[in-house]
Amino acid sequence: MKDLFERTEFLLNGGVLTLLSDSLAAHAARGMILRPEGEDLTVLEAFGAGVESLFLKGRARDIQNVFPSPFLREAYDVATAPLPGEWPWGIRLRGRDWVFFVLLSEEPPKELLDQMPSLAGLLNLWQKHQKTSGTEERLSKLAYMVLATKSTLASVFEPMGLDYFGAFLCDVLTESLFPSRLSIVLDKGGRLSRLDGEDIPMPPRKGIFARDILSPVPVLLEESMRDSVGEAVFHDLAGEWSAILPIIGGDARLFCLLRWETLPGEEALNFMELLGNVASKALSISAMREEKERNMQELSRRAFLLNALHEAALKFLEQTSKEELLLQILDIFSEMTQAPRAVLVAWQPHAGGYVVFASKEDGVLQRTGRPAGFPIGILEGDRPSSFTMEEGKRLFAFMEVPFLASLDAMEGIKLIFPLWDGDRLVAFIAVSEPLPGTDTMDVATLEILARTASAAMLSREWESARLASGKYLNVAALVHWESERIREEIAAEGGTPMLLKGPVGVPVSADQERLCRLVVRMEDATVCVAEDPSEPLTAFFPSAAGWTVQKFPPGK
Repeated sequence: MKDLFERTEFLLNGGVLTLLSDSLAAHAARGMILRPEGEDLTVLEAFGAGVESLFLKGRARDIQNVFPSPFLREAYDVATAPLPGEWPWGIRLRGRDWVFFVLLSEEPPKELLDQMPSLAGLLNLWQKHQKTSGTEERLSKLAYMVLATKSTLASVFEPMGLDYFGAFLCDVLTESLFPSRLSIVLDKGGRLSRLDGEDIPMPPRKGIFARDILSPVPVLLEESMRDSVGEAVFHDLAGEWSAILPIIGGDARLFCLLRWETLPGEEALNFMELLGNVASKALSISAMREEKERNMQELSRRAFLLNALHEAALKFLEQTSKEELLLQILDIFSEMTQAPRAVLVAWQPHAGGYVVFASKEDGVLQRTGRPAGFPIGILEGDRPSSFTMEEGKRLFAFMEVPFLASLDAMEGIKLIFPLWDGDRLVAFIAVSEPLPGTDTMDVATLEILARTASAAMLSREWESARLASGKYLNVAALVHWESERIREEIAAEGGTPMLLKGPVGVPVSADQERLCRLVVRMEDATVCVAEDPSEPLTAFFPSAAGWTVQKFPPGK
């Protein structure tokens, strides 16, 4: 039995060719056993003659045409035919899906031909065994791939970052397809980079790598696919790599480069296509999940901001005076911006115009009340809800209140949030850069907060004519600022500003008032600013009535 087993194993593993060769050699001086491979014939066995090449190039069709090709009625058959050339006789042994040719140096004797059907039967058994063995091997690989697919499906849709997804994909491809080389390339920001696998020089982002529409189907790097892959990419990758598997999901684009020493069969390519489709769906679902989380976070943030605006508006409404309201505005802006420095400047006409009302630095409130300048800033048309310090310099100059940008308190300021009453700038909050690493409101929400504060300001009155620090109204400063403004206005128009002073209580007629740009009644005098020479001013303001007329020099 052992001897029978060994003989059977020998025959089924290719020994039948040796047996056929030995039988031929007993009846012919020279011969070869060949099998067609496309247009060529491959030499499997030879006896009695030296063989210079294992292939007979381009001879398959010539040899096949010599033999008749009737329908195969049995599982196999044998045919003989004379041949032209070096080998005068040939024998064909064929089955339903196999064929072998025997080339002999002489006509085969009857004894040999009688053995041929039995040898053809052995060849048929050998080919069936080979086919069954190959099928079993393919089924085994297919079963393994099905198992790998099952494991992949169980995990690929789990939430994971792109880096982890790349590592997962690399493991699945390696364990399922056994490539000798593998690299996963990420296309992000118009640039290719390594995500996982082998670190390789990046190919040009052209051809398949730059295509907008891609299917998750493996693309073999063969000559027939040169145009599909792209000339530059094919030139760089062909020979080094066997296939490219694109995986596209959401805004993520991955390219798996694989190499095998022998290209895998159809089952492996089908598995790659299945894996590409599954991975692409998983990436798309992951992208939608991340977008949903971002949207939920944004909705949560907006809900928080709306609640913060609501609470701030309620606090504004609780204040009964402008002083308390302004302090509340300063406190809330300081908190919402997380700025170590915040300054509030307000228009307080009873105190002499704009005043640096209060500031908050490192959480410490200081009621300043320092005069800042006169007159009020007016801006017609579109009014900004916020602006930077650099923009503020130009804007303040345009509103003819440039002094607001040069205040000492504005040192180190980043953003300014104005409070408007129509086209009048009634106050503004200036804040520095936020503390590093802190969460702050976005500028759009802070602008809404500023508009809410502006609305609250309109319905509040000042408690007194005093500054925030307790200083009383500076009437002299107010008169000085306004008269200086009129003087500069006249000079800018090309006129000559004139200063007219009269005794306290002196009446000012309608004709006199018509000539004046400014009339101020003070406790010790009456002061007017006019332009000369429109009409002789001394005729309307006679010295006999106590008036003095002189040119108004700068800084007076």
